[in-house]
Amino acid sequence: MIRSISPQDLDALVRAGLTDPEVPGGTVHLFDLRAADAFQAAHVPGSRFTPHSRAETWIPQRASTQELVILIDDDGAKAGLGRE
Repeated sequence: MIRSISPQDLDALVRAGLTDPEVPGGTVHLFDLRAADAFQAAHVPGSRFTPHSRAETWIPQRASTQELVILIDDDGAKAGLGRE
């Protein structure tokens, strides 16, 4: 299932140690699709900088797993492309 989450829900996941509350033992992966300079200036703890062009190659692979993948961007546009 693909859905948006609020900053508050993301904060709760980070505080919980990036474990998926809906899947026992599930892992949460945070990928930041923003520009490199924006990531370097500030980012969500535990997130990894991932250029949008790289994200397009691994999203189909992750979509078939039980792992929770969260895409972070400035306005939802890049992450929206990832949902497609």
